Amino acid sequence: MVRFCSPQYEKVRIYRMDGSYRSVELKHGNNTTVQQIMEGMRLSQDTQQYFTIWICSENLHLQLKPYHKPLQHLRIWTEIVTELTVLDPQRETPQLFLRRDVRLPLDVEKKIEDPLAILILFDEARHSLLKGFFTAPDSKLITLASLLLQIIYGSYESKKHKQGFLNEENLKSIVPISKVKSKAYHWTNRILHEYKALSTSEGVSKEMHHLQRLFLQNCWDIPTYGAAFFTGQVYTKASASNHKVIRVYVGINTKGLHLMNMETKVLLISLEYSTFMWQLGHADQYFQIHSGDNKMNFIVHTKQAGLIVKLLMKLSGQMTSNDKSVLDKYAYG
Repeated sequence: MVRFCSPQYEKVRIYRMDGSYRSVELKHGNNTTVQQIMEGMRLSQDTQQYFTIWICSENLHLQLKPYHKPLQHLRIWTEIVTELTVLDPQRETPQLFLRRDVRLPLDVEKKIEDPLAILILFDEARHSLLKGFFTAPDSKLITLASLLLQIIYGSYESKKHKQGFLNEENLKSIVPISKVKSKAYHWTNRILHEYKALSTSEGVSKEMHHLQRLFLQNCWDIPTYGAAFFTGQVYTKASASNHKVIRVYVGINTKGLHLMNMETKVLLISLEYSTFMWQLGHADQYFQIHSGDNKMNFIVHTKQAGLIVKLLMKLSGQMTSNDKSVLDKYAYG
C-alpha cells in the first residue's frame, strides 16, 4: 500500500501584540503573499477583513499590501531601514505581526461583535496605551486603568486590592509608561475607586469580551486611536539666532494627522482631514502642512515623507489609481 504524505512546508511566525504567535505554513515559499498568510491564520472571513500583516522592527512599522511577499521584505529589511530612516539597520530586527488595518473605518469597528476580533483589537489598543501612543485626559487614562484591573485581576477585593497593591510594577501594566513616575502614584486612589465601582456595578457585564469591548469604546474618541506612526523631526525657533530640533511621531489614521513629541509623548498637533492641506517636499525628504483654520504652517523632515503623504491621500479619499510612488513596494496600498 502506498502512503501519500502531506508535504512539509517552511513556516513563519505571525505575532500578535500580546506576544503570542501562530506558525503559518508557507506553501509558496518566499513567494507566499500577505493574502495567503492571512488565509493560513485560520480567522473567519469576517474577522480577516479587520486585520492585515505588518512588518515591524523596534523603530519602523510598515503595513503590507495583500500582494506583498513578507519573506522578501524580511530579507531586505536592512535596505528598507536605510532608505526610510537614519537608524542603524543592524539594531532593527524585523518580525511579522497581525495588526489592525489602518484603513479600517471606526464606524465599521464599532459594529464588530466577534470575540476573537475584539480580543485582537483590545491587545493592540492596550499595547498602544502602555507605550504612550494614546494621548488623553487624566480622567480617561484612569478609567482605562480601572478597566484593565478588572480584565487582569477580576473583580475588586478589599483585602487584596489595597493602596499598596498598585506598586510601580502593577502600574506599568495599566497606565502609559510616560505617566508611571510622573502622575500614576497620584492616581492610585482614583483608579482603585473606579475599579471598585466597576466591579460592583450590575449594569456592566463581567464577560471578558464585553469588558474588552468596553475598553475599546473608551479608546475610540482618543485622537491617535488606530494610527500608523512614523518618525521625523520639526525645527522650531528657540531664539532669533538658532533653531531647536524636536523629534516627533507622525500619527496618521482615518481621523487625520497627529504630531506627538517623541520624548514626552505630548500631543503637539491634531488636525482632521477637512482642516489642512499637505505638500510633499523635494526628493521625498520632508512634507509641509498648512492649516487655514489654525493659521498654522510647519514642515516635518523625514525620509518617510512619501509614505506619509501617500497614506494621507489614501485615508482622506484623495488618492486615485494613477497615484504611484517609489515607495509602493513597501506599504499602504
